Order: sequence, then C-alpha cells, then structure tokens
Amino acid sequence: MKINWKVRIQKKSFWIALVSGVILLVQIVSGWFDYTLAADLINAEATRFINAVFGIFVVLGIVNDPTTKGLSDSKQARHYKKPRDNA
Repeated sequence: MKINWKVRIQKKSFWIALVSGVILLVQIVSGWFDYTLAADLINAEATRFINAVFGIFVVLGIVNDPTTKGLSDSKQARHYKKPRDNA
C-alpha cells in the first residue's frame, strides 16, 4: 500500500474513524473474555446507539482514497505536505 500517512494523520476524519474503530474493537474483544467495560454498565439501548454512531464514523473516515483504484493514494496525493483544499 502506498499511502501518504503524513497527510492522512492531519485529517480529523482519519482520527475520528481510528478512535471509533479502536473503541468498537476493544468492546468486542472484552466481551469475548467476559471483561466488563463502562459501556456495559450503560443501558443496552444507549450502547447500541453509541456503537451505531461509532460505526458510521468508521465508515465515513476509512483510510481508503475513493478517488484511486485499490488502496493506494494517487502519485499526486503521495507528494502532498498537507490535505488539499477542494476549493
């Protein structure tokens, strides 16, 4: 994968997706080992809602660049020093 990580980590959407994904993963793995997290103490309906919101954040901020084929950035994007304005 050829991805310009220096630019990716400057985007809020990347961090929102990464943190949301990690929280969901930790919650799932903790369930496998019967470990109780603070999220387990919240109402089940609230937990489902929060997980749905986190899932949406993950989908909206995935690492994949939809403007290129595959998972790599375009040659042009790999040379950016900061996120490009769409204006």
